[in-house]
Amino acid sequence: MIRQFIDPFVLNPKESVYSAIRKQKRPIEGLLHSCFVLSRVCFGLKKLIYTISPTDESYQVTNNMIAESQEYLISGITILEEKAQFTDKGQQLFTSIKRLNS
Repeated sequence: MIRQFIDPFVLNPKESVYSAIRKQKRPIEGLLHSCFVLSRVCFGLKKLIYTISPTDESYQVTNNMIAESQEYLISGITILEEKAQFTDKGQQLFTSIKRLNS
């Protein structure tokens, strides 16, 4: 996400929006970053859960982590769809975030 300092992903990066992960509002660029990270966390956890026996205690823990992360991600995606003014590169990134978790 360092790239956004050279080639911005959103035209309104400092606009404050609700974030399910935090109690206070955060800038759109921060919400985009959290969705980027959450999409990869969910992807990795979904791969991991297939290696765990359903009877193993860690299976339920991992499943709960997936559900919680997905909930935060879906909330963030919904807000970004409503509020973010994406550049072309930002739209490509956002599409990849959504595609990774569809």
